[in-house]
Amino acid sequence: MLMEISNFLRKNRRILILVFLTAFVFRLIFSLPVLFDTKRAFGPGGDARNYASLAKHLLTTHQFGSYPEGIKYREAARTPGYPLFIAFSYLLSGNRNWFVILFQCLLDSLVASMLFSIALIILHNVRAGLIAGMLYSIHPHQMLYTTQMLTEGLFTFLLVVFFILFIKSRRKLFLILSGILLGIATLTRPITFYFFIPVVLVLLYGWRKKLRVALNYSFLFVVVFFLTLSPWYVRNYITFHRVFLSTIGNWNVGYYNAAFVISFQKGLSLRQAQTYIGEEVKKFYGITDADFFYATDNPKISAEVASYGLKVIRRNLATYSLLHFAGFLNSFVPSEYSFLYKVMGRDRNKNAEELSPVSKSIIVSSLKTKVRSSIAKLVEIRFKKFPVWFTIIWVAICIFEFFIYFFAVKGSVYLFGVRKNIFILFVLGILYFTLIPGPVGDPRFRVPIEPAIVLLAAAGLFSVHNI
Repeated sequence: MLMEISNFLRKNRRILILVFLTAFVFRLIFSLPVLFDTKRAFGPGGDARNYASLAKHLLTTHQFGSYPEGIKYREAARTPGYPLFIAFSYLLSGNRNWFVILFQCLLDSLVASMLFSIALIILHNVRAGLIAGMLYSIHPHQMLYTTQMLTEGLFTFLLVVFFILFIKSRRKLFLILSGILLGIATLTRPITFYFFIPVVLVLLYGWRKKLRVALNYSFLFVVVFFLTLSPWYVRNYITFHRVFLSTIGNWNVGYYNAAFVISFQKGLSLRQAQTYIGEEVKKFYGITDADFFYATDNPKISAEVASYGLKVIRRNLATYSLLHFAGFLNSFVPSEYSFLYKVMGRDRNKNAEELSPVSKSIIVSSLKTKVRSSIAKLVEIRFKKFPVWFTIIWVAICIFEFFIYFFAVKGSVYLFGVRKNIFILFVLGILYFTLIPGPVGDPRFRVPIEPAIVLLAAAGLFSVHNI
């Protein structure tokens, strides 16, 4: 294995270095506003602050939880992967946030080089590999998330390493390593917990003519995957006396998915709908305000929030289906205008209401055939209230992404004809990561699958050139 890797690196080192340096320089330039003002790395929401807090507590108290002494709760929602990554970065740099961003730029630049390698492996053409690597190197949506203290950079890197190992999985060693990598990715972001199912389907299809091999390989992969997760299950059982990976899934069902339904039906903001859900859950299950304050780190209360949320969803299935589909479509919006402005804009503290995401509400309105009013709303809320220079940048990003989408469709047709296994894994992966989030879906959820979309686009450009 080492000899094979060494030969590949030696043969393609110039292109690999070119792709890596191009990606790193672009990410470094894009990150400059954040490197000079690291508060921008904490973006909207509280996720980034939570990760940084967990990392600091790991280094100071050696416990996975950000609560002060005397509080009985420990972290149940977050898995350890990304906080450990930040803690490692802090150890190397002395708790400097800019170093975390630079580290993420490095990892994402390696992703660009790995895409060259993957395209070369599946398409057997250096030019196709160079197209894939360069498209990813200059991809603004991916650059945006390397500037944030969020899981996306590390998570995407781990998924791409998993994929490289998986496409070599005819050898058991690579299959085992791919199972370990998917496990580590899941410990970084639990959304991949069910991704072993699409992987098993691909294994069964790939080995369909040798059923015993297909079953053995599938069983081996699943066992390795869950063995990788097992230390965290043990930790949670010792800490909470329950077997679970994370409470975040249960919490999202009630506090986000169901809250979107309430928001839509009652004309409330999402925050107001979440407050409504919280009050109903407390009343229905007899939960005190003090206990509900720690609900995300209480597996029992999180499960009750999910149970109540599922009741809301079942009672309003048509509405939920509309919102779920809107979230799916919203995942493909090239880049969220407001988030991008918070990172790049000079007045990043602009009125929060003006910066709130509108793409999802516009998609919902369009699905209800209110297309004209949706376009008018977009122009009024976005283009008239923000600088012309920024709108031009956003439009350029949209054009670039639609270019990628156009050739990704062509590439899908081409790849279906030449590498069905890879095509199936790509399509299942794209659908998995854009359908699982439901109404919560936004462009952030596309970050880990953008490498697959770029590879499809590279295949499309390659196929056009070879016609």
